[in-house]
Amino acid sequence: MMRRLFLVALLLILAACNTTQPTTTPTDDSGHLLIIVEGPVNVKRAGRSEYVPAMFGMVLRRGDLLKLDGSAQAKVACSDLTLADAPSGTGSVPCKANQPIIADPATGSRVSAARSNIPSDIPIVISPRRTRLLNPRPTLRWTAMPGIDTYSVSIQQKDVLWSAEVTGKAEIAYPASAGALAPGATYKVIVEAGGRSSEDKVVPDLGVTIATLEEVSEIRAAEARINALDLPEGAAQFLTAVLYATRKPEVRDNFNAEAIERLENLSTSLQEPAVLRMLGDLYLKIGVLGLAEERYVQAVALSRTLNDIEGQASELQTLGMVYELMGNKDEAVKQLQEAMTLFQKLGDTTTVKEIEAQLAKMKGA
Repeated sequence: MMRRLFLVALLLILAACNTTQPTTTPTDDSGHLLIIVEGPVNVKRAGRSEYVPAMFGMVLRRGDLLKLDGSAQAKVACSDLTLADAPSGTGSVPCKANQPIIADPATGSRVSAARSNIPSDIPIVISPRRTRLLNPRPTLRWTAMPGIDTYSVSIQQKDVLWSAEVTGKAEIAYPASAGALAPGATYKVIVEAGGRSSEDKVVPDLGVTIATLEEVSEIRAAEARINALDLPEGAAQFLTAVLYATRKPEVRDNFNAEAIERLENLSTSLQEPAVLRMLGDLYLKIGVLGLAEERYVQAVALSRTLNDIEGQASELQTLGMVYELMGNKDEAVKQLQEAMTLFQKLGDTTTVKEIEAQLAKMKGA
């Protein structure tokens, strides 16, 4: 009798072990951001052998370790837009596995980048470009052309919906007197000057799509969650820009233009490599390689000043890719070799091997 009861109990235990339990698994767990760092805080990446100083805007992932010495404090903006305090001593990332709202700011920048030998003698649309828009009356910006003072700017679908002549500057706000751009509709900005056009270099997927009412509502709700975190102004603005840039996984579903505008304004008051690095990522993502180069170069200089080795390594690696896309192989090799040296110092053998393979491919091309 006792043996029979034991067998029954064992079968029940085995059945319970084999039962599938419901779990909550995020679709992207790479968007946790160090948003407040006070005192000596260090991070050891999963797969690396060395700790590095924690920096504002650093992306944290599962498997990373945080080490807080003494009275140091660190707050993490989790991917679900909750705020978590890192515990004293050594511990893992203090974020739960909830449904993410934001992701790694670099998401998609390398995937969507394409080789772009854009001539220097044509106007290049900077904004809005390859983006969704919350604001249906955006400011249009483009690169100024040497010796040119007047530009013809238009917004088109199949036909021209609106146009204007602009003199003495390289931007114009879409006016209240013009017809409203329709939610869900996709448009294209075209600039012409000196007999040249932004269309002279055909680059695919540069459309501008106005957000639907549902999308606007979602973003405003997420903005409200950020405001409720009661962060310092610079941190809140940065987190909002991350929200704009990463709310949707598809390139066209990201609010790239408004993220760029917010970060450009923020860069004048918040001197952090993460701000410039994210600007570089976004300009790379929308295919404006000249501005991507400028922001990465600035980020490298600031990271060196702050002794941010991980930031330098990442920025140099991406800068090498930018130069490769621009057709400047010598400069690309130089940046990648410097990045590889820094990743070796960090004990990141995986990334070192990736860069070695990239260099070998470039030298064999």
